[in-house]
Amino acid sequence: MNGKANQLAILQTDKQCVMYRLTTTTKIETSFNDVKWAPSQAAFLHLDALWLIDLTSSDNSLTFDIYPMKTNGTSSKLITKLNGKFNQLEISKYVQIDDKLYCAMIHSKGIMLCHFTISMNDVDCVKISHYEGFKITKLISNCNNDRIAFCTDKNVIYVIEGDHESTWPVKSQLEIQTISFDPNMDRTLCIITETIIIILYLVPNEKLLMVLECISTKSFASAVSIAIPNVYMVDRGSLYIKESIELRRIEEYRETITSMFQLDRKEFVKQLHQCQFDDKNMWMTLAKRCLHQGDIESAIYCAAKNGDARLVRALRHEMAVKGKHVDALLAINLNLTVEGERLLKDDPNELSRLYQLQNEWNDAFYHADKIQIKSSHYDYARHLEGEHKINEAIKYYELSGNVLEIPRMLFETGNISQLEDYCLKSRKKIQNLQVW
Repeated sequence: MNGKANQLAILQTDKQCVMYRLTTTTKIETSFNDVKWAPSQAAFLHLDALWLIDLTSSDNSLTFDIYPMKTNGTSSKLITKLNGKFNQLEISKYVQIDDKLYCAMIHSKGIMLCHFTISMNDVDCVKISHYEGFKITKLISNCNNDRIAFCTDKNVIYVIEGDHESTWPVKSQLEIQTISFDPNMDRTLCIITETIIIILYLVPNEKLLMVLECISTKSFASAVSIAIPNVYMVDRGSLYIKESIELRRIEEYRETITSMFQLDRKEFVKQLHQCQFDDKNMWMTLAKRCLHQGDIESAIYCAAKNGDARLVRALRHEMAVKGKHVDALLAINLNLTVEGERLLKDDPNELSRLYQLQNEWNDAFYHADKIQIKSSHYDYARHLEGEHKINEAIKYYELSGNVLEIPRMLFETGNISQLEDYCLKSRKKIQNLQVW
């Protein structure tokens, strides 16, 4: 499908291709062509023609068969060869917009990403980038076709703009469902996972992807696409559009974000101290930018301008006592949970504490070591007790080894009969129960 040209081609199993072109709001032109193709071939519409790519691995050549939209039009062929020798070469993913084509190709030693420029007379391989150790699972281009993004099976996002390559790791527990550039802010990359929606911003002139927002998918079940500030969802065959408050903030501050994030670090800090924003959310966005620059002092300044005295005290205390986890603490309080996880990936116990702060207890247990796990079980039991989930709290008090907390909890919550049953049942296994 070529949305810009209002064209659609349907390749049928009988080797015939039906092409449609919307010429007006009411008229559709239809053409039929005999096309030699295989389901494994890459195909796209460009310059009023259907293009099919055939890869010959023996000589690393790409053959482009071009079939015009006109019925019974004359087909043509273009051939280009790749430099180098590659065994077991095959096309994995591809994306084409206007005169640019990107192909991710698998070979015996890794992956290469090929950038082609295409016309009716020539196909030119402009650049080849080589990678090892992963597979490309998704490949996209922005609407201006001046940057591409791809996702790997290692859950790492790559964004390429000219000679700049930026990467950002997504935690391994999250399954990435879709990635897309926002049509209105094409430096903004939207990632939809099972549990959260992540909005990344590609900072101009820097190899930096920064997190603008993380949004829970609880309110956006079955999300399939994003166009800030709207989230598009599909449920039972119907498409729904719902506006996000968090994405509305990004929409409102688009011009400020674009202009300030283009500044270098020195000029950014200078402009920062001259800002007179009244909106707290804007200060939090600027704090995120400071965090990604590694400028903790300016981030604390933004938190103070935001009026968050509690956060400022916590950050100052962390700097005075530990000092090494200030950036992670700031990330947590800026709702950048994924970024906080990345910063704490080498300190599993601190990472466990982060998950506890987010009430993600299964992940907290997973990352805690053998000593920390008992403390985590105790903290979870206290959490369950606070929610009056008595039976579940009993289980985790036992796992933590703090079994004497169980009769205390049962007594304080008025579960006297359950207290009596527990003491009679456990009196031989647990010492010091006779006091109850």
